[in-house]
Amino acid sequence: MTVFAGDPVLAADINEALNRRMGTFEGTSDLTATSGTTEKLCDVVTATLKAGRRYVVSVFFPGNGTVAADKFLIRLRQGSTTAGTQVSYARYTVAATGNNDQVSLSYDYVPGADGSVSFCTTAQRDSGTGTLTPKGAASQPRYIRIDMATTA
Repeated sequence: MTVFAGDPVLAADINEALNRRMGTFEGTSDLTATSGTTEKLCDVVTATLKAGRRYVVSVFFPGNGTVAADKFLIRLRQGSTTAGTQVSYARYTVAATGNNDQVSLSYDYVPGADGSVSFCTTAQRDSGTGTLTPKGAASQPRYIRIDMATTA
């Protein structure tokens, strides 16, 4: 929103401009490990968004794999289940057993209508034989964040 000298400004406009974090989920404890090649639902965030605005969905996903060189797909899906539409993904390769490695994802989203929207992260083994434990701690949480960026 551009404001010119002499333009009236509503309190609601100022509040909207200042409140850019629309939704957040922080995982401060470990989740159970993945199982075989089944896609595991990890975290979900929901926010009320406005049509025509651009939002950035950001993910930080630390994990611990049990077998070096195994590969996992970390997906960001629109929706709150593994059936949601995949909008971004990263391949997570276990560097060494016991290491806490991480991936980061981001996705630009412009809703077509006002309303509530959910995004979730999932993890699934792509190759190898081990498991992946999504990690989380107060000092290094997993997260999904939805931030208002600009008008589209």
